[in-house]
Amino acid sequence: MSNKKPSILFLPAWYPNRYDAMFGLFVKNHALAILPHTNVSVIYVQSSVHNSNIYEVEINTKEGIYEHFTYFKKCSLPGIASLINLFRMLMAYRMAWKHINNEIGKPDLSHAHILTRAGFISLLLKTFHKIPYVITEHWSRYYSFNDSYNGYFRKIITKIVVKNANAMSTVSNSLKIAMNEAGLQNPNWQIIPNSIDTNIFVPSKEDTESSKIRLFHISCFEDKSKNVSGIIRAFAQALQSNNKLELVMIGTGIDHKKVVDLANKLKINDSIEFTGELTPLEVSKKISTCQFQVLFSNYETFAIVIIESLAAGKPVIATEAGAIPEVLPKEYGMLIKPRDEQALSNAILLMANNYRNYDIEAMRNYAINNYDKPKVGKLLMDFYSQVISN
Repeated sequence: MSNKKPSILFLPAWYPNRYDAMFGLFVKNHALAILPHTNVSVIYVQSSVHNSNIYEVEINTKEGIYEHFTYFKKCSLPGIASLINLFRMLMAYRMAWKHINNEIGKPDLSHAHILTRAGFISLLLKTFHKIPYVITEHWSRYYSFNDSYNGYFRKIITKIVVKNANAMSTVSNSLKIAMNEAGLQNPNWQIIPNSIDTNIFVPSKEDTESSKIRLFHISCFEDKSKNVSGIIRAFAQALQSNNKLELVMIGTGIDHKKVVDLANKLKINDSIEFTGELTPLEVSKKISTCQFQVLFSNYETFAIVIIESLAAGKPVIATEAGAIPEVLPKEYGMLIKPRDEQALSNAILLMANNYRNYDIEAMRNYAINNYDKPKVGKLLMDFYSQVISN
């Protein structure tokens, strides 16, 4: 690359927005990771049933990223809704692109996050404006057991988009293998992980010792992937053997009420704190009062919450699912089989007696050396460099 900062356009399918500040936060962290080295702009398009007008545009530059949000009114007319929504989505991208091109200029490269729509828009920019593009995939739908990567035309378009990308990346090798097995191939494929802010997630300076042993879980509260109900049942069983245990459930999502109701049904709600959605700084403060983390996922493409926990010096109990064994070294926690609630209950009891034996400094150094923003930013810049230089 030349001394001039390259201009990178992010085209994410998931991104923090006015309806959900946590949605796709890991994508924004990628943008923040490269911000010291590039000029970054973002085009994010989302349908909304709350729009007063067909299109509503918001511009945000607070963190140094030029973010262009377009919300289009979602149509629900029977029979034609899909076509109208497709048209409105494409028009939203077209208007956003014109604005970015006029205000900032033609980018050196576009970076699509989460297929297929974002990659298709990048392919159009390459075809009509000669802008090379790269892709980073985060989605777990490609795992065969997930059974959500389907649709004849979707698969054809996805293959074309991946094949024509100048470079392809996934956040884990596990996800790369799943995509390859699904027939998605690109000769220039790299593994670039998600990043965290290790200035936010830090070991507690206060003594967290108390009469209670607090374990925590962070997720989007979706049972299909996170198995939050399994955590509640396993915790209830462990609580029978150790009444000093407390569980902190951080986050919200589609199965949040279901999980709260289950805790009430099992009569353990007095031993569980449901925090709701928290900012990253609030999450850090909350886990500083806890001793270890529990993640009982059925599948994961990365599990950023593991790295956040290790950066804060907290060991982790997690499942041998998807990319988790790539992210969680055995010396920093415990790995169990997915869906094995008895194993989780046993692991909770064992960790409650042994969490003090884990090396806080070693866990934090591991997180910094592999997943800190500057580290991931350099990987991304190297990823871009080979494309832009060509």
